[in-house]
Amino acid sequence: MTQRSRPETARMIADIRRLQLQRAVSDSARARVACDLAAERFDRAVVARDAHVDAWRQAADGGSLSIPFLDNFACAFDKIASELEAERETVHRQRQAFEASKQALVQFDQLAERAEDDATRADRRHRQRLEERRIFEREMKPYPFTEDR
Repeated sequence: MTQRSRPETARMIADIRRLQLQRAVSDSARARVACDLAAERFDRAVVARDAHVDAWRQAADGGSLSIPFLDNFACAFDKIASELEAERETVHRQRQAFEASKQALVQFDQLAERAEDDATRADRRHRQRLEERRIFEREMKPYPFTEDR
């Protein structure tokens, strides 16, 4: 008899799988929150870049741009652009992590379901064996005959 066919062991495995599923659910929720936060930071970086470009356009429309002023804008824009790229990469990594957590969640859900099915079958087989043993013992028990009295 394998370990999984024993009702207690099968039930323990099902309980462990259920706990693993709960952990996968919380891991997936954390990954989703991290993904959402990264997307918000990316959106803020886009807004900062757009505001910087708008300020640059307004200054250019004024016509009084000096070389040091343009250098300052260019350096600031490079910094904003690199922050934007870093946030884009972070969003990409967080989305990949979230997708991986969703796949793990599906896998743990399937494992938990199979373990629960195994435990149910093991319980059913165990009850059936007990019932068969009880019936066998009852059949083997000598009955008092009324004719012998």
